Amino acid sequence: MNKKIKLSILFLLILGGVLWGVYYYQRSQTFMTTDDAQIEGDIYPVIPKVPGYIAQVLVKDNQEVQPGAPLMTIESRDYEIHVEQVKAALQAASATLFAALSQVQQYISESDASRANYQKSLSDLRRYKPLAENDEISHQQLEEAERANASNASKLKALEQQIVSVKAQVRLAEAKVAEAEANLNNAELQLSYTHIVSPVAGRVTKKNVQPGQWVQTGQSLMAIVPLTNLWVLANFKETQTGRMRSGQEATLTVDSYPGIVFHGKVDSISAGTGARFSLLPPENASGNFVKVVQRVPVKILLNEKDLKDHPEAVLRPGMNVSASVHIPS
Repeated sequence: MNKKIKLSILFLLILGGVLWGVYYYQRSQTFMTTDDAQIEGDIYPVIPKVPGYIAQVLVKDNQEVQPGAPLMTIESRDYEIHVEQVKAALQAASATLFAALSQVQQYISESDASRANYQKSLSDLRRYKPLAENDEISHQQLEEAERANASNASKLKALEQQIVSVKAQVRLAEAKVAEAEANLNNAELQLSYTHIVSPVAGRVTKKNVQPGQWVQTGQSLMAIVPLTNLWVLANFKETQTGRMRSGQEATLTVDSYPGIVFHGKVDSISAGTGARFSLLPPENASGNFVKVVQRVPVKILLNEKDLKDHPEAVLRPGMNVSASVHIPS
């Protein structure tokens, strides 16, 4: 009897093992699973656009901020002085332009009067020539008319040359005014950059700036991390991605919230393996080759409804995730 019981138990164990093996095989064919996955999200670095000393830091680490919220200020006195200097330069350029325009108008008026005198002297000369030929007037009167006409023509030509010259000065003055206006716009823009605001809604992280600190253009001072629009980046083995496609369903569990199951969909599959985009990609053309299964990053979008149904589950970039993608048979 004891032998029969032992055989029955052995049979049940073998049967259970076979059933488990069949279940595991079927599941491995329809679900691709990995625990090499993390929550990802956009991280917005806060970088000054102008150098200077930090006057105020208006936020703390992990503080929630809204778009446009003031984060810090850079001492602005030097930039304010520069704005005033550029304004003065613009006023000087505008005054030069005004003077040149006034000169143009003056020379145009003088030219109109000179042209009238020239036309009159030319008309007189044309009238005097036949009279002189008929001895109705003296040759002296004709010579005086010729001299008057030549003088008026010379004055008119000189004024026309003056107009051309002054118009060139006007164009130069207009260019100087345009340059001064551009400099003023740039100076005011630089001044506005001394007030640094949040680009998005999120939380302040990696704050490494204090009042009185000198900062350079392009230096990272802190980061803003939105806790919305998150996704999962799962690194599947290359052998798991052969039948994986965009749009396939996925189930996700976050290590911080083991009792909650999130759902998602495959958004896209990376164009290369993770190792290929590393700082030092592997070089297999030399030395002894050891074949290593590569990992392919897969982007999975979270179901927004699950996030709303579990407000207590605050997801943060970098959290570990176990991901399982359903592969239809």
